[in-house]
Amino acid sequence: MHPAIAAMGQVKVSQQRGIHRRRLDRSDWKPAAYRLAALGYYTDDGRLMYAGRAGTGLTVAELKRLARRLGPLQAARMPLDVPPPRESRFGSPLELSRVHWVRPEVVVEVTYLTWTEDNLLRQVSYQGERQDKPARQVVRSPPHP
Repeated sequence: MHPAIAAMGQVKVSQQRGIHRRRLDRSDWKPAAYRLAALGYYTDDGRLMYAGRAGTGLTVAELKRLARRLGPLQAARMPLDVPPPRESRFGSPLELSRVHWVRPEVVVEVTYLTWTEDNLLRQVSYQGERQDKPARQVVRSPPHP
């Protein structure tokens, strides 16, 4: 896909049948063949942290739109303060050499099942871009009890 690292935020969160809804911020994109977005969130001290990937919810039309939207935001370096994990219990690891990084300026919304013990989102689905909040204001909120 052409999305990316997204940032989790202080946003309205709803739960439907175990699915949480959250706004995120995009900061990298991949070729359309990969069809996934790397996601992230800002910490209270301003660091951008990896939160996992969204591999579903992207149509061909949305991939093309994201390519146009994220292309001008291309960055020479990974914007994360800590690289993504090299191994994962859920799915394959992110291949950093294939990621096209962008500045984390685009906010998106995803649904997900839960956060894992290693602070990654699980069963994530892309829902669309959001324009109602600046990316730097998107931080991970505390988990639901």
